[in-house]
Amino acid sequence: MKLLVRPGESDKQPCRKLSANKYIPIEVWDELKNHEREFLRAYSAGAAAQQSVLVGRSAAMVWGLWTLPIEDAPVSLANPGQRPPSKNQWPQGVEYLWMPLPGMDMQVFTPDGSDDTVRLTNRVRTAVDVARLHGVRHGVVAMDSLFYRKNFDEQRQIRLELEATIRRLERKKGIAHARKALEWCSTLSESPYESLARVILRELGVVAQEQMWIGRFVRPDLLWGQLVIEINGDVKLANDPTGAALEQAERDSWIRKQLYETEHIRASKLLYDEAACVRSIVEAKKRSEVLGPPTVKATRNRPQFGVHWRARRAG
Repeated sequence: MKLLVRPGESDKQPCRKLSANKYIPIEVWDELKNHEREFLRAYSAGAAAQQSVLVGRSAAMVWGLWTLPIEDAPVSLANPGQRPPSKNQWPQGVEYLWMPLPGMDMQVFTPDGSDDTVRLTNRVRTAVDVARLHGVRHGVVAMDSLFYRKNFDEQRQIRLELEATIRRLERKKGIAHARKALEWCSTLSESPYESLARVILRELGVVAQEQMWIGRFVRPDLLWGQLVIEINGDVKLANDPTGAALEQAERDSWIRKQLYETEHIRASKLLYDEAACVRSIVEAKKRSEVLGPPTVKATRNRPQFGVHWRARRAG
């Protein structure tokens, strides 16, 4: 990890201590996003641990699985076959969990260009533990990410491994959350916040359709009847806010001409004002119910022919 420095170099500039043998320059740390900081904290603690294994969200961060933010989340470690050390021995920002782990559930992670090794639970066990430890929403997001950009055979194998792991852990605390997360997870999700929105609706009894095609060139994140629900990440808006807004308006205009209502939800707002997002979706659904039959029916498979929503302008 090129951003990190070792103890012998940490006195050459102001640094933040991440573990017993990993430091990072303060000016670099201050520029990092929260998820980048959490990854480095988890990686550094795992690299410093001799007998311990990264588990739960901390393992998920190192693997690159989707996670939902938890403010001030500690790095989670476990000692396979041993009870955790007493709390007065825990490093700052680290927690030890009592989690016996068989060898089949563990792997070693070695970053390219580094001689550090990190022991952690494998991806499937990690996703199951995220659900057990943090609940259904977190579990669905983690499990969805396992399927992302995998082919059909890979997705089938992942699901079999999830099922087998949950069966093995049937007596463990929180396993009911993992079962529900497996029931509600999807192979179609394309972002953690799309997954979160789908689960929030599912908790309200709404089973929204994912990645349905409206014509040949429009595939919304979620579709509830004639309501198109789009989950907008902040990156695209930050990079080109004017261009993104114009494109969104033009696309929405075409969708509405096909007699669908649209509702855009910012990912950040979904996290921090869920109730307002739900109200907006419900109100938009009511508006969609008086539109009449859509002129273009939504389909699971992409139609072979269709007019591009942005190519047929008047003039």
